[in-house]
Amino acid sequence: MEYMLEQLQCIRNYFEKRTIRLEALENLEWTKTDDLGKTGLSKKISWNKEEFDEILQSPVFTREFSDKLLDRKFRELLEPFIFDHGEKTIYCKLQEDSEDDNFYLFSACTSAMSDVDKAFFQKRETYSALDILYKPYLYELSVEKIGVNLELKKGIWYEIRVTKKDEENNSPDTEHDGKKGNVGLRDLLIGHLTYMASPGASQTIYVDWKNDINEVKDVEKLPCEIVINADEIKSNTCKTKVQKVMNEIFENAITDGLKICRVGQANYIYGRNEKGSQKKYFAFDIGFPTGSNLQYKVDNGSIDMEKSGIFDEADYSFQPDLIMVSHWHQDHYRGAYMLERALYRRDTAPTWIAQIYNNDEREEEISANRLVAYLLKLGKIVFMPEGYCYKSGNYRLCCGTWNPKYEKMHLNKIDNHNSLLLQLNNTLLPGDCACECWPNSYLTLSAVDNIVVPHHGSKFPSADEVRNKLALKASGGGKAYICVGKENRYHHPNDDKVNLYKTLFQEVIQTKDITDKLGIWILNP
Repeated sequence: MEYMLEQLQCIRNYFEKRTIRLEALENLEWTKTDDLGKTGLSKKISWNKEEFDEILQSPVFTREFSDKLLDRKFRELLEPFIFDHGEKTIYCKLQEDSEDDNFYLFSACTSAMSDVDKAFFQKRETYSALDILYKPYLYELSVEKIGVNLELKKGIWYEIRVTKKDEENNSPDTEHDGKKGNVGLRDLLIGHLTYMASPGASQTIYVDWKNDINEVKDVEKLPCEIVINADEIKSNTCKTKVQKVMNEIFENAITDGLKICRVGQANYIYGRNEKGSQKKYFAFDIGFPTGSNLQYKVDNGSIDMEKSGIFDEADYSFQPDLIMVSHWHQDHYRGAYMLERALYRRDTAPTWIAQIYNNDEREEEISANRLVAYLLKLGKIVFMPEGYCYKSGNYRLCCGTWNPKYEKMHLNKIDNHNSLLLQLNNTLLPGDCACECWPNSYLTLSAVDNIVVPHHGSKFPSADEVRNKLALKASGGGKAYICVGKENRYHHPNDDKVNLYKTLFQEVIQTKDITDKLGIWILNP
């Protein structure tokens, strides 16, 4: 173990004294000295799995490598906000083209990010300093498209040159031939680069939409694609694995605390179980706002994410033993990128239970692929088989089921109607699963007093369906909670739906109205 500690010190010195680059990180060498102080041969730093696990559990590691240091150096390695004379080239896939709210949302990466992902996810037998630094991260570009229609396509890589905003004069901060550039503002679209890897940050940018958005046709320029093997998803979709993980948290347990966090237009709920003399912590959805819902409109109508304070809005510092993701929409899992590093270390990471991940449907969501690939690499995620329901006492975890009514309503959103539902005694957490798709035979609806309203209180499901399902409640008390952000672009919640829930529950609470920025307790600990 002594030589491993010397290697850690070598890595620590490198992190402290130099700007990190991938090639140097992978080839970092350590020189061993014998008992007499004589210098031996230099050797490349690498460990097998057992050695790497031993290093992570070493007090020397936790003392020398703070999260703050590692997060700072990892960001330095990825270069999310490094500009050359005020400009930066990034590679993007269109993720969302919103006609209602006039913006484009791209999954993005830099050349440095592509190289790092390729090095980390390639098949290899040993571990290096890169494994100490790496954690899942999100990088995206949102661009306002007011008055512009670029006819962009999904599934295609675009090379986009962005220009950093000059905060002093509110114009592009570029420099050509030693002179400040000033492209006509009418040809520019304002946007934001967002980087999330605990902590989150954003940078306001401009895009010259006429000249600086181009399809990548040179194969040599294409970024690294993180591809998840379908067989690996299949082998981790298992009733036995789900049951084992759930039993560790919920079997013979009592939930004595459940909290809904105020995170804007997203769902983030965590709870605590008493299990004998132990405390077990869990999260059901760990969302964070997406796209324009993350942005904050200031008085002049422009958007400024830096002033929104959204990155400080919720507490992602808790240490759950289990994270459940109802479905793979970003407002239900995106907060994962804000979690502290302990939740991504091999020795301390919690297990995740999630809706089955469809790699083909998520092709444009590079960050989601990165997260799932990382958890699979750690062996820390299992997927809920369709049609299965976990039962233990008054606890239920099950999947929604397809309902033909959805086709008539033009709401064929597979992720939503197959969402996971969690029932904790008298409290129901249905994710975005509409009432039409609830698996009635598995749930004990007669016991439901409290509910987190599905899909942020949208106009679907139908009022009749809500009444039919929730009229079975045991009492006229209880509360309905709606997870919504102020002035969200979806205009959630629907007023008629709010009034309906007021007739079924004693009180309806919207998270946007909660004064405590950390949220509200459904069950007090």
